Amino acid sequence: MSLFVRRILFLFAGFSLGLGLEHRASFGQEIDWVRTWIFNGQTALSFRKILIDQVELKVDEIDLVCSLQDDQRKKLNLAATGEVSRFFRDLQAVSDELESAGLNQQNDQEGIQKAWQLIEPYRTRMGNGLLGKDSLFQRVIIATLSEKQRALLADSEQSQHRRRMQVIILATIADLERRIPFTNEQRTQVVALLTEGTLPRAIDRPELTPYVGFTILKKNESELSKILDPDQLKLVKQKTAQWGRLENQFGW
Repeated sequence: MSLFVRRILFLFAGFSLGLGLEHRASFGQEIDWVRTWIFNGQTALSFRKILIDQVELKVDEIDLVCSLQDDQRKKLNLAATGEVSRFFRDLQAVSDELESAGLNQQNDQEGIQKAWQLIEPYRTRMGNGLLGKDSLFQRVIIATLSEKQRALLADSEQSQHRRRMQVIILATIADLERRIPFTNEQRTQVVALLTEGTLPRAIDRPELTPYVGFTILKKNESELSKILDPDQLKLVKQKTAQWGRLENQFGW
């Protein structure tokens, strides 16, 4: 299986690993909240395997860009799998806390809410990626890669981010055109305006990714008024009024 195919598969897997899960419970039953809200109903063993595959894929990507030496790859693999182990240790501590507090047996909304407050930070941590900017893995990258390799990696990540933003922008425009079509010239101008302008540097809450395009639209409303007709602009403003407020959730 090619690296590209593996990346696509894990991209979609990531959205099923606790992003937007509903937390239903039958009152009066004992509930394993970690398995329900974090593992998506899977066993700890199978879920750990998914995370290990994901972090190893990340090391593969770095290797493709930076041509790692054997000792560098070993260090990064060790740091990456170590992040997974640390995550599971933290989850075990939360599970123990839930059990000692009797929250796995609560049959009232207040108990469920308390359990959710304990677990939600770990869903966010997982959604942001275990190898994110605040992880030990990132510090190991800095210590392990040469200056040239770090520059290559930074350029690659920046290019990937820009391509990702372009895909989101195209999807946002397609969503608008379900209501009001654009001319070919308008579409070309809007895509150029949005992709060449200011883009968010980071998406700290991946579950909000589908709404990034509307925040980009909001930041360009004045320029869009020169391209779109009044009805089209009205639709854009309706959408940005609904979702544009999320712009503070992204780093610009």
